[in-house]
Amino acid sequence: MLIAGLILISVIILTIFLLRIKNTYVVATILTVTIFSTIVICFTKPTMHKQFSINIINYLINFNTDGSITTTKQITTTKMQEGNR
Repeated sequence: MLIAGLILISVIILTIFLLRIKNTYVVATILTVTIFSTIVICFTKPTMHKQFSINIINYLINFNTDGSITTTKQITTTKMQEGNR
């Protein structure tokens, strides 16, 4: 939705700029192309170019009653694939 808002703001700025041009056919053509491309960008499904995974590594440190220290390594993996979006 942020992209759609930014595109809408740019269309408004472009419209204000184009109102200074006296040729109405040029203004109508540019606004039509801009609005059409905005609709296409907002409603097409973008494809992910590369799938990725995230590894979270946690080291847990335990202090035992006898004064020794025990460490535990925990790895959590999250994979982003085509169906997860």
